[in-house]
Amino acid sequence: MTTDLYQTPAKPPSIPILLMLISMASMGSVLYTPGMHSMMLFFDVSEGAMQFTLTIYLIGYCFAQLLYGPLVNHYGRKPVLAISIVVAVVANVACGISGYFESFALLLAARFLSALAAGSGLVIALTIIGDVFSEHQAKRIIPMTAIAFAVVPGIAMFIGGYITHVLGWTWCFYVLSLYYMITLFFALRLPETLTREKTQIFSLQKSFKTYKHFFKEPRLIRYAIMVGLVGFSVYLYCALGPSIVIAHFNINPALYGTLSLIPFATYALGNLMTRQLNKKLAVSTAIIVGSILILIVGAFFVAALFVGMTIVLFYFFTSFVFFVLPIVWSNASLLATNTLSDKANANAVLSFINILGTVIGLTIVCVSKQFSSLDEMVYLLFIAGICMFLLCITNHRRFMSPTHRGK
Repeated sequence: MTTDLYQTPAKPPSIPILLMLISMASMGSVLYTPGMHSMMLFFDVSEGAMQFTLTIYLIGYCFAQLLYGPLVNHYGRKPVLAISIVVAVVANVACGISGYFESFALLLAARFLSALAAGSGLVIALTIIGDVFSEHQAKRIIPMTAIAFAVVPGIAMFIGGYITHVLGWTWCFYVLSLYYMITLFFALRLPETLTREKTQIFSLQKSFKTYKHFFKEPRLIRYAIMVGLVGFSVYLYCALGPSIVIAHFNINPALYGTLSLIPFATYALGNLMTRQLNKKLAVSTAIIVGSILILIVGAFFVAALFVGMTIVLFYFFTSFVFFVLPIVWSNASLLATNTLSDKANANAVLSFINILGTVIGLTIVCVSKQFSSLDEMVYLLFIAGICMFLLCITNHRRFMSPTHRGK
């Protein structure tokens, strides 16, 4: 199936609304993180247990990607989206009242349910883009939608820091519920992009066979792993930052939340730069440029550890890494699915692998006592950069034949 078979709706989808959808899970994952230290003391749990509130969220977010592909292909994009957002509202209220009941188990369960619901935003937004826009248009739109991964987490951590400082950590989750209600209001204004020709019968057996087919697509899997390494790099900062950075530089949660605006702002600028770069370079070339830049910046980041890491140097190099990450994220996302016709299920598998890699990485970090210092955090970022570079080179040699260049 090619894009000319798609019936473009009379009212095209709003890019700002798509940004809100993509940011749903990102907002939910990190807004409360500046309050993790306060929550750890409140529930009297270990640092690893508290970091698991982020890991279990990502687990729910991960499996949500496979859940929504078949659902939106049968019931439509909007109905599934609306129901999932309502569930996200309820789940975050439950997170808030877990403080009233002093129940850490309730917090974990509600976090998982919240992620399962909010996870609809990413796969449905990417599916709508695949429904309506041509590959040429998508090459310029995806970097714009990727800004949500940058601006929203930074703003969320900034807001969360001050909410925790002024109102307490429980209000982080009540604010999240309000955010999802606002998102629902605007999401209902989106056009339905599922046409009769693309409607599929919902069947668990058929869904399993479909996903089995996509998991055997080497191009999809390899580029999805690259996307996952970018996600791991971002969430590594979100998971370890609240404890390691605050303790290492002796700063308060409000200041940490404010400083976190810097790397996420540069991530947003990186997406805008990627959009311009993609106008001048082939996607296959741009992704190589991005992986090389990440490797170089990562090497300087590690070198800074040996000359004395100050808070200025830390945020300078973190921001530089975040600035070049979008080159890999945007182009790897496009190369993973641009040759596949079933965009909904292809994007579901892409998102699943993306988040699964992040979950595995963070789980190893959280359960291991070896990664608890600033130095180790920087080393992990550098290792992720090396893996991106090696994957980029092998993928280019395997998939970027002369007939594919320029796509």
